[in-house]
Amino acid sequence: MFFAFADILGRIGVVRMKKVKRILSVLLIVALTATFVGAFSIGSSAVTPLGCVIQKDTKWKSYYYGGGNLYDTGCGIFSLVNAVGYLTGIRMSVTEVAAWAHEIGAYNAGSSAGGTTRGYLYPKVQAQYGSRYGFTVDCGGSGGTGYWNVTSYNTTLQNHLANGGVAIGHVPGHFIALVNYSGGKYHVYESYPSSTRGTQNATTGSIWLTPAQLNSGYAGMKLDWFCLLSYTGGGTESGGESGGSSENPSTNPGGGGNTASTATQPFRTFYYNLNGTTDTADSSLNDFNSYGMSYPGGFINSPSYVGAYSTLASNWSAVAGELTKDCTLTSRGTEYKTSLPIRLFLDGRTLTAVSGGYAFNQGKANTTTITGNTFAVSSEEGTETFGTINGNGNCDTVAQSAGTLNFRNLTLNSSSSSGNNNAFYQTAGDATFRGVTVRASGSDYGAAVGVKGRLSSVANSSFISTRTSSSGTDASSGIHLRGGSIGTWTNSNITTSYGEALWVDGGSVSIINGGNFTGGTNGNGIYISNNGTVGTVMNGVFASTGANAGINITSGSTLNTISGGTIKGITISGTLGTITGGTFDFSTYTASNYGTIKNYIASGKAARLDSTSGSGIFTVVTNSGLTSGTYMAAPDGVDYTTGTATINGVSYTTYTVSTQTVPVESVSLDKNTLSLSVGGTGTLVVTVNPSNATDKTITWTTSNGGVATVYNGVVTANGVGTAVLTATAGGKSASCTVTVTQATTATVTIDKGYAAVNKGGTVTLTATCSGGAVSWASSNASVATVSNGVVTGVAKGEATITASCGSVSVSATVRVTDYTSPSWGVDVSHHQGTIDWAKLKQSGVDFAIIRLGLGVTDSTGTLTYDRQWAANIAGARAAGIDIGVYLYAYATTTSAALREAQLVVEELNKYPGYFTYPVWYDFENDNAKSTSRKSANAEVIKTFCDYVGNAGYYTGVYTYTSFFTSYIDDSQLTPYDHWVAQYGANDGEPHSVSYTGAYGMWQYTSLGLGKVVSGSVQSSGLDLNYAYKNYPSIIINNGLNKFDTSSKSATGGVPTVPVTGISLNTTSASMLVGENLTLIATVNPSNATDKTVVWSTSNGSVATVYGGVVTANGAGTATITATAGGKSASCTVTVTATVPATGITLNRTSATMNVGENLALTATVTPSNAADKTVTWTSTVPTVATVENGVVRSLAAGTTTIKATNASGHVAECTITVTSSYVSTSRVTLSSSTLALRVGETFSLSAKVAPLNATDRTVVWSSDDENVISVSSDGNVTALGTGTANVVATTVDGKSDICTVTVTLNGASATDLVLNTTLLHLTENGIYTLRATMNNSVLAGANVSWATSDTDVVTVSNGKITAVGAGFATVTATVGEKSATCAVYVSAAYTLVEEITLDRTSLSLTQGTAFSLTATVTPTNATNQTLFWASSDSAVVTVENGVVVAVSEGTATVTVISADGASATCAVTVTDPRTVVENGLCGNAVSYVLYDDGELLIRGSSSMDSFTQGNAPWKAHLSEIKKVTVLNGVTSIGYYAFAGCENLETVVLPESVKTIGRYAFAGAVSLVSADLPDTVTELGSHAFFGCSSLTNAVIPVGVTRLAPSVFEDCTSLETVVLHDGIKTIGESAFEGCTLLTNINVPITAAVKDYAFDGCAKLDSQKN
Repeated sequence: MFFAFADILGRIGVVRMKKVKRILSVLLIVALTATFVGAFSIGSSAVTPLGCVIQKDTKWKSYYYGGGNLYDTGCGIFSLVNAVGYLTGIRMSVTEVAAWAHEIGAYNAGSSAGGTTRGYLYPKVQAQYGSRYGFTVDCGGSGGTGYWNVTSYNTTLQNHLANGGVAIGHVPGHFIALVNYSGGKYHVYESYPSSTRGTQNATTGSIWLTPAQLNSGYAGMKLDWFCLLSYTGGGTESGGESGGSSENPSTNPGGGGNTASTATQPFRTFYYNLNGTTDTADSSLNDFNSYGMSYPGGFINSPSYVGAYSTLASNWSAVAGELTKDCTLTSRGTEYKTSLPIRLFLDGRTLTAVSGGYAFNQGKANTTTITGNTFAVSSEEGTETFGTINGNGNCDTVAQSAGTLNFRNLTLNSSSSSGNNNAFYQTAGDATFRGVTVRASGSDYGAAVGVKGRLSSVANSSFISTRTSSSGTDASSGIHLRGGSIGTWTNSNITTSYGEALWVDGGSVSIINGGNFTGGTNGNGIYISNNGTVGTVMNGVFASTGANAGINITSGSTLNTISGGTIKGITISGTLGTITGGTFDFSTYTASNYGTIKNYIASGKAARLDSTSGSGIFTVVTNSGLTSGTYMAAPDGVDYTTGTATINGVSYTTYTVSTQTVPVESVSLDKNTLSLSVGGTGTLVVTVNPSNATDKTITWTTSNGGVATVYNGVVTANGVGTAVLTATAGGKSASCTVTVTQATTATVTIDKGYAAVNKGGTVTLTATCSGGAVSWASSNASVATVSNGVVTGVAKGEATITASCGSVSVSATVRVTDYTSPSWGVDVSHHQGTIDWAKLKQSGVDFAIIRLGLGVTDSTGTLTYDRQWAANIAGARAAGIDIGVYLYAYATTTSAALREAQLVVEELNKYPGYFTYPVWYDFENDNAKSTSRKSANAEVIKTFCDYVGNAGYYTGVYTYTSFFTSYIDDSQLTPYDHWVAQYGANDGEPHSVSYTGAYGMWQYTSLGLGKVVSGSVQSSGLDLNYAYKNYPSIIINNGLNKFDTSSKSATGGVPTVPVTGISLNTTSASMLVGENLTLIATVNPSNATDKTVVWSTSNGSVATVYGGVVTANGAGTATITATAGGKSASCTVTVTATVPATGITLNRTSATMNVGENLALTATVTPSNAADKTVTWTSTVPTVATVENGVVRSLAAGTTTIKATNASGHVAECTITVTSSYVSTSRVTLSSSTLALRVGETFSLSAKVAPLNATDRTVVWSSDDENVISVSSDGNVTALGTGTANVVATTVDGKSDICTVTVTLNGASATDLVLNTTLLHLTENGIYTLRATMNNSVLAGANVSWATSDTDVVTVSNGKITAVGAGFATVTATVGEKSATCAVYVSAAYTLVEEITLDRTSLSLTQGTAFSLTATVTPTNATNQTLFWASSDSAVVTVENGVVVAVSEGTATVTVISADGASATCAVTVTDPRTVVENGLCGNAVSYVLYDDGELLIRGSSSMDSFTQGNAPWKAHLSEIKKVTVLNGVTSIGYYAFAGCENLETVVLPESVKTIGRYAFAGAVSLVSADLPDTVTELGSHAFFGCSSLTNAVIPVGVTRLAPSVFEDCTSLETVVLHDGIKTIGESAFEGCTLLTNINVPITAAVKDYAFDGCAKLDSQKN
């Protein structure tokens, strides 16, 4: 029981305090919190001394401490507790002091500590506990000068004790407490009573000793030295423990103190064994024990803490110092595997994983919160040091495969030199990040974060990768969603040095709202691939430090909406839904980056507008290629390619995307000369200046194609000689001289060393030779043939395919399979005895799955190999049977499965290229047969398959159907092939499979001996299987199962092969002058060393030749000759004169255009076989319109003639009229929508075009069936034949209306009475005259009796029908006994609003004034004269019924629009009469103005910037600000925006504000009220901290969490209104609100520590 108390006090570090109010929470270095009960109150002068806590109590044996336990080695702890308890009346917790001492290692056996150590007593104890309990410590100095000689200092000790002080004394091997001196005796508390001390009370531990007894060593208690403790009062602890019983965990689980607030607190401390030496003591938390747990009131040691733990509250906190966790055994997956929530506080310390393991691994469905600093909520908390978790070696730093994992306010690091390791890797589960910095460094290629599960929220965090490797799964990305998802992303940044910032790889992201996404030199800001999806991009900056895009949407992937943010380059190969806001900045990017957004705009999905009003606006900024300006996304049903758009009733003129022409200034090559050997290649790099030239197209030419050719800068040496290669762009050029010599050596390379092909199929091998042509050969044409590298499978087997160049050759092996689905096979083990594989092959068996052996049950076992394993492999291969492998699994844990996988791979590696079927994991052990193990079994299988698969083998899982469905969570196994066993009757025949998932193999019987040749298998049973995949082809062609498919090369000398002949593809040709003809020369043999062809002509005036291309120059005959290696061949070319052009026409002879439009004219040259069809275009007045290649561009109002001239001088013309403004037609309405005519009859239709001021009201008439009706240019319709046809009237702007005409034969009897129409449609007041015919004569109207069925609808007189009112009526004509009828439908008349005019088109108003605009509608009898008023910026002016109110300084447009689409506008300018003190920007699109009356006006259309304390833009005028007015459009209030505005009285916030940042109004001591709109969803911590005049607060319904300290020290706050949706009230939210009397806290809300501290008048806190 010896304990060096001085060693404790000498080694404890000085405490760093966050704030005086919370000294309770931060006294211990590792943030241990303990509470106490007792009878002491702060400031009281009456202290009730406490009794002695007895160490000699067997319960203390259960509390691990130092090298033993508190019973044996804790005397130093008890002496301190007893001394302080007597002095202050407050009982310190024995377990707390022990935990504190143990953490810093301040314990040892014996009494070796001397005076030097005692010199630390004063600074350490007083710093740790002095102010907390109200005492000081005095050890009298150090180095032997202190109170260590008791004889010399007896008087000092006695006087100190007599005057109310206490002391801690040291006797040989022990510590005691001296609490009084009276009557010549010392009152001693000796916590370990002894029968040898006759005066000691064995129950209380109290004993009185004389100075002589202490000096002489009575009962072994000879006082060596002591330290004095004096009472100062004012301690922060109240209500401490009394007596010793409070240390009993079973009687006082709350640990003392304010039990109402702490009884629900969980375990306070959890020390874990970093070496794992006593791991077997516990199976639930078996990486953490030995030191045990503590909770207020005592320790629970490692053998027993689990049971006590399970009965307590549902949380526990872990405390880490400077720790290193050994996680080499984390494959057991048991860390933190408890179903209860976990909280891990690092409190600014560092947790580091040693090589080979995780720092933290969550593998069970619990909820864990890891916080870097106990009190920090976010980085606003100043200089607090957050905790750090470091990885080490080749392992992820933190891993998660289940449950929920919350990261708060910490730094997460991964530094690895190889592999694909992450700082955080999640295979399943959910995680959140808040205030977290994640870094990935080293030469590893893993991402900072890899996600297969879900990150439900990421806020105020940073993810940084400095890795630069392009390898592996993650390729040095920032966050890699490997099929995983992100819910909400808020104000968080990702920066990479090389890879993608955010890689959405088949996963999804719901919302991105803020942050910088900066991809590295080979990455994008956001890269969406593999059918990934991003919902909405609301805000943020997206860029790449390389040549990539801010956002890249690959084919098959989707980004639904961009509503804001700055996108620096975007590539759209997939789907971009809609753009409703944001800025697309291409100012630093090349055309390849802005081309896709240009196509998006040009396709009619968006257009540049002549107005910036309306929703859905986004901005484009560029240096070339795309016009900068304001664009708007097209609403549904609107196509912007038409030139106009109507949006929300407002008509806009849209513009097509144009290219700004930037000329090429110069072209240069990276080299001027180049030397190559025949067959070799080189590369020329061309640079075009300037870099933003509009057309950087490069044209390459060669002076001698026989020597060298060039394509896209790649030079190919064809023959010996010299050639000049030229690169030309924009009229500028640069050249390189290429010298080609004969190659003396050659290198042959074939792209695959091994390949597979099914019988009848083909596979292509590619071979290259640096010194000539490649020839091909097959070693066995009966198995496979080859032609030009294309290998055709003939029969099952293997053949060697050889590619040769001269004497150099290289070969590849090709396996030919004979697969037809399904293939048939067996699976075997030693149970089948010795197998005759030749007979088995004779039976038709295609494949055999051979058992490797039996698995292991733990992480240290070894495989039991099948006795026939090696023999079966050899026999099957010798018989030509394809083979696979299976292992019968025993593993029920992931650690055992990993061990099985490691041993399997070790064995399989001995047989590279042997196995053409998968490696199967046979999982059917009864130990795993439990429905409660479905998920666990899936994890075991995944562990095996993942390891074997990552080792390069094709893997899968085998079991029977019911096991798949009942005992395995099969949804987790979709990536792996399935081999399903289901026998049915098990009679040797296949029946059916009930398994509904996908499977590659089916084991259909175990009694298959009757299906193979007798004697094949020496067993009573044989499993038979079907395979539904061509596994050999899949495995070989993908290089799996150790098949070496890498390329092969060989190098050697090349012999000279002479040319023996040359031939041309034709020996004669006829050409016209100007035509071209290509001659092809064939040099023999094909492997001739020098196949250079030289071309020549006998008469260049007739024909010339270059590289085989013949050009006809003039009439006559010429001989074209090709020569190679001294051999030649010729072609006679006869050239005749050309056919001249005799005419030219244009597709239009006149056109009307608006300024800025384009019109394409097409010229046709006749005859069609004219030799020269060149057309020259000119404009007579180029200031009005220009023309280039037939495209007319209108520049200014006026008239010009566009002329097209052919090569013979013939001209065609088109007159172009350009108007300065163009008013489109909105509709055309015909006078009748239906007609009934008889053959030969006519009828005149009229068309009404709106609006009246349309620029071109021309109507074009047409018939859609001219066999039925014809229509003249003025609307006269003639009935030609029976049937139905439509008359169509169309305006020049494409508006149209139709009239349907029905024509019948004039076949009535001569005596019948016939009307010219039997169906008629009129509008009100319309008139139509019916004609009656009888005896083939038209009757005069007066000779016919006319009648109407309804005079309220129509009247009729002498056949003249007048439409009176809407409805239906029948008009009847009667002559004698004959009659005829006409049905008439009358519709109500509708008069369009053609035009609206305002009495003012511009206004200048002073802020606060109003003006009434008057709108006049034309015509005055328009049917619907309802008008709608709108302001383009309600923050500047509002308008209602024409009354314009000036709200704030700025400009806006007031628009009035009718229901018919007519509109008018008025430009309004508002000035503010006040003097501007200061103005400027406070956000990306947010500005501010401070006026001399103290009002600060904030306006804009996005979020304010956030600032650090005292650095807001108006920091020089904080005391002058009296009112803050934020106008609609601003979405957030930045951090520290108005902090320290001591005279701020009023705040006006609009409904556009969603977020109020941290410390936004902190210290605004004059602020009386703050009306928070219901749109606010977030109040940052300390938002209204110290607003001492604020009297009430109503929390908006959108806020569900009150952040820490949000209203702290609002000393005038009386009433707070909370809604039922409040879920959390943060730490210190209302601390110090001394007048708070009424607050209604929902019963479900979580109330954090100190939330209502100091609220003395609070009436109620809970419902």
